[in-house]
Amino acid sequence: MGHRSRAVERRLVSLERKPIRLCWTICAAFAVPVLATALIEHDVLIALTARTIGATLVTADAGDFEAIRALRRFSLQVVPPVA
Repeated sequence: MGHRSRAVERRLVSLERKPIRLCWTICAAFAVPVLATALIEHDVLIALTARTIGATLVTADAGDFEAIRALRRFSLQVVPPVA
């Protein structure tokens, strides 16, 4: 498992133990949008929210979501980017 995968796994485990609303509050309070760690954290929250409510996550930017999905199953639909 690569460094990024271990980091994603740690965030998943940490966030899964909290109610989803609290997770969003924590990330909003500490996230700095220009940091890659903040961006993956947002993607983790979006994926876990979709998983929690049983929704399908629809995106044209599958990179981080595919990595997250390899660790935690959720419904994901990748669509072509809008030109």
